[in-house]
Amino acid sequence: MALSLSACSQHVIKSNTNTGHSLEQKAVTGLNAMFETSGYDYQGKLNFQANLASSTTNSTTKNSKATPQQLAPQLDPVLQGQIEQYLKVQKVRLDHQEKQHLYAALAKEQLSNDDLFSTREGYASKFDQFALNLLSNIQFSYNGSVHYRQKLASLNLEAKYEKPTLLVHAKVPMVVDFNEHKFYINYFSLMPYLVNKDSQASFAYIDFSKYKNEIDRVDFKKLADYLKQVNALSYVLAEPKGIQALPLSAKDKDLAVMEKIRLSTTLEQLQLQMALYEQVNRPYFLNSVLGIKATDAVSDQAATTATEQNSTKVKGKVSVALQTADTTEFPLDKAADEAAASSQQLSQLIDTHFSALGQGKSAEPAQATQSSCSTDGGSENKRCAETDVAEDTVVVTEQREDAVAADEVQTADQDSDEYLNQQQCQELMSQPQRATMGALTFCQHEYDLNAFTSKQKDVDQTKQVDALSSLSPIFEQYVSDQLMDVKVFSGLWAKHQAEIQQALKANAEQIPLVIDVGLDAQGRATLVDYDIKITSKKYGTVNIQADMNIQNYGQASKIDRTQLRQAKSLEEVSKGSVIENMVRGLSNVTGVEDIQTDAAITAKGTLSLNEQLKQLAEKTYQKTHSYAHTYQALWGGQMASQNSELLKNYNAQSLQEIAQVYAYWFADEKIYNPTDQALKQIQTLQKKHDLEIDQQFNQALGEAVYQMVVTAIQKDAERQAWQQLVKQYKQPKAIFAQHYIQNFNQDYEVEQPQQLKAVADILAQAYVDSTQNRLSLKSIEKLTLEQEGYIDLALYQKTYTVLKENLNTKK
Repeated sequence: MALSLSACSQHVIKSNTNTGHSLEQKAVTGLNAMFETSGYDYQGKLNFQANLASSTTNSTTKNSKATPQQLAPQLDPVLQGQIEQYLKVQKVRLDHQEKQHLYAALAKEQLSNDDLFSTREGYASKFDQFALNLLSNIQFSYNGSVHYRQKLASLNLEAKYEKPTLLVHAKVPMVVDFNEHKFYINYFSLMPYLVNKDSQASFAYIDFSKYKNEIDRVDFKKLADYLKQVNALSYVLAEPKGIQALPLSAKDKDLAVMEKIRLSTTLEQLQLQMALYEQVNRPYFLNSVLGIKATDAVSDQAATTATEQNSTKVKGKVSVALQTADTTEFPLDKAADEAAASSQQLSQLIDTHFSALGQGKSAEPAQATQSSCSTDGGSENKRCAETDVAEDTVVVTEQREDAVAADEVQTADQDSDEYLNQQQCQELMSQPQRATMGALTFCQHEYDLNAFTSKQKDVDQTKQVDALSSLSPIFEQYVSDQLMDVKVFSGLWAKHQAEIQQALKANAEQIPLVIDVGLDAQGRATLVDYDIKITSKKYGTVNIQADMNIQNYGQASKIDRTQLRQAKSLEEVSKGSVIENMVRGLSNVTGVEDIQTDAAITAKGTLSLNEQLKQLAEKTYQKTHSYAHTYQALWGGQMASQNSELLKNYNAQSLQEIAQVYAYWFADEKIYNPTDQALKQIQTLQKKHDLEIDQQFNQALGEAVYQMVVTAIQKDAERQAWQQLVKQYKQPKAIFAQHYIQNFNQDYEVEQPQQLKAVADILAQAYVDSTQNRLSLKSIEKLTLEQEGYIDLALYQKTYTVLKENLNTKK
């Protein structure tokens, strides 16, 4: 809806004639009529019907008798022994409880989602039965309108559950506005405790204006044309017997349906068609439709970074610490909340203080600073000219670096071409015990060949992936930056029909999909019904029916903009509710920065595997102060999590050597740069284990371990710096001021250190007064207008939190 809404706001509206066409042409023209009007209304229903398999009850009974100990996940003994040997080689000592927690976390990582839920709760089958029965008894319906020219659309979702002694009726209205770049929703009916009592009738909005540049880059006319091709795809590729005309029912006639056309296909075939069509048109879609080009992406990122840095440097004071990712380093506990409240109070006091000094708006000096380079002569403009020359030099340097990087990529590609072909990789799959890790990783990266495919992987999904992976190389030769319409694609589909049928034949049990399209007198789609029937040994038969009725072409119902203007932010709507802090975190995700979620604690109080590895990194680095040793200690656990079968293919000594190469390959030279004999030893190990080009490394694994180690190193440095700070300055006020100065110097270029020192002392006094509930205008009375550029309230809040947490802990 969002794509079509944007596309059709700029697309030419045409009248629709549909006479003398074939059934597939009529269906496609009718569906595409929704893209060639100023707007329309729609309404529909969604129904689930489940006939559960008889074995479900039996398995539920068996599971219900199992004890928690029997249901707890058990780590593969071979893998456990491998991990123990690896830790012993790395000289990493864990006590019994730490080992058990690590093994339990690894065991959970090995489980599929279904098995994990079953292990955690002990009654997955019973829950599945309950969920399917519940869905079968809920009546889902929806309605709304689309306004292309206004770039506006609404969706009202309703759910009704009715039994003799229980009636639940919920309605969730939603609106998306691409002009204002906002999404509106009233979710009070779902969970009333999410909304405070004063906002129960109000829309809450999410602002997505941060993506405005990406949206503006889209060519909407080309997007509309592409969506039309996608609509036509399944009809053009359908076999003659897959499309038929249907007689009209009384319900059809009531809806002014004049003709009805049915498409019969399978979900797997539809997915395969869409995936291959997307593949051949991917460069066109990215470059011509979305406006994403490789060079543009790099320059946009650089421009965004530069803009953020410049705006930070000229910003006199930052509103609240939620505008920086640094605040997410601290949990939303009492200290952080106290710091945020103090920062907000201090911001208001500074506004009042500066207003009294004669400054109305704090943004004006920033604008003056930005516009200091004028057309007049003088030393200032000489400095500006020098800055421009320096910036040009940076651009030239970056271009040279890009050229070098491109040469390196080309060389790597040549190396990979000369390494292993697909046939050689397939031969290695039959005897992986004799293959190096680099070779097995390369084959998986280049040809999607995995010698140790998990047995827990869903068979149907595997077959579907195999079908796509076997056909994708065939269609790769047709990839183009020009739009390939469905007519041309249908020729390729016919040309390779033998290979397609062979790929689909592996999946004998396909999911039937039926789509009925009803057309009005003008040939426009007025009825679109979907029918999917899923048959599973585990769940029995699940039938999903979705019916949609389109009406009022060109005369869509108006959306009440008054309600939109009165909408409140998520924070306002949830203020005073039980999830106020949770929504505060959500605001960071949607509008500011991503927040850390890795430290989540499991329901039973044990840390996640990721958090345990982070703790292991901190513990190991504090003990050894060695990047390489810390990296190698973590690498085994991360590999066990991502590919345990591959890990079991090698002994502990080989794994230690491979981890040593990974530590070298992914390290920044400033962090780890071995020389002489140490470097020669690593180069020897690279040849031994075939780890000499990028494609031979598991990039995600290597980078994940590197980031955890770097974080541990940074934390250790911060810990030592903090201890030195406390030892040297002793008093909270002096510690605050010095911490503020040090961090400010790290973030900004300071031209007048004495001004920074004065501001730090004033803010330190504000901190002391705030902790004693005495924060007032007197606390900041020495602040001058010239010092405004050295006030960073985000840094104030961060420093406040650090002192409250660490000093209170020491006490």
